[in-house]
Amino acid sequence: EDGESDDEDTAAPAGKRPRGRPPRGPRKRSRDRESADDAVRSAVARWQAAEESPRPREEVPSPADGERDDEEMASRRLAMELLLSGSSETPAASATPAEQGELAALLRAAEVAETEADEAAALLERVRVHAAMVAAQAVEARAAAKRALKRAAELQEAERDRAAMEALLEGAADEGGGESCS
Repeated sequence: EDGESDDEDTAAPAGKRPRGRPPRGPRKRSRDRESADDAVRSAVARWQAAEESPRPREEVPSPADGERDDEEMASRRLAMELLLSGSSETPAASATPAEQGELAALLRAAEVAETEADEAAALLERVRVHAAMVAAQAVEARAAAKRALKRAAELQEAERDRAAMEALLEGAADEGGGESCS
């Protein structure tokens, strides 16, 4: 043995976590929840940007319409903030039918985003498991390669010893045969 173990590559340095699988725990769930929250916030931001974008020329509001629009925007923002904060108040109760439709669309978008986040998390887990299997196979292949190299070195050494022994025997036979002839 050369003093190396087959699993030295998987051993962690003193005071460090071994390479490979990340620690499991609530962080993964919170990342999933954060990504769903980010998707909802993104949808709300897109909705607000669409609401605040300039209207076509034929729909230029009068000053009275502007005040009403400001009030509508304020109520929509309040409804969205209540929705995002998870308040027990139902913003849809005081919303207009159009706002209720928009809130329902946002809720559907949030559900879709959450489903997609769950699917992505499941896919990442499958990829992680596959990567762990590939890494384990690589460690096994490396250990097998080390054993094969060691065996090849032993065979080469045995072949050299055999060749040296044959040379010694031939030399001894030549010396023995030469002395008997003289």
